[in-house]
Amino acid sequence: RYASYTAGFNLKVVEHAFEHGNCAAGRHFSVNPVRVRYWRKREEELHATKKDCRAFRGPKQGNFPLVKNEVLDYVKRLRSEGCGVSHELIQNHAGATARNHGTFLLVILKPAAVGRDSCSEIGCALEGAHYLILIYLIA
Repeated sequence: RYASYTAGFNLKVVEHAFEHGNCAAGRHFSVNPVRVRYWRKREEELHATKKDCRAFRGPKQGNFPLVKNEVLDYVKRLRSEGCGVSHELIQNHAGATARNHGTFLLVILKPAAVGRDSCSEIGCALEGAHYLILIYLIA
């Protein structure tokens, strides 16, 4: 019988497997231990995927907290020094940061609607302007 699982569920299973073992996690969550081993091998990829995603085809557009946090710190530092911050500057720094971490990403910064939950933390650093950072993994 076919069953699909969300990335969030997969991460719960992986966490349980790390503490108790693959077979125990399989029994606890009613999942085949082969699936548990498969998910453990791809744990980093699962962390970069949206938690409600079911069909795991890799993080095309995912969550890259290291890149976002470093870019946010960079923008805050520039703003505190009184320097101007442009879209291109943020995109270039985010791309360089991703390459330093060994990940090849395409970073796109675009304006977001004010008041939406999807606004990135970068909006705080750009004097009330809200932006979305879209990060795509380049295979």
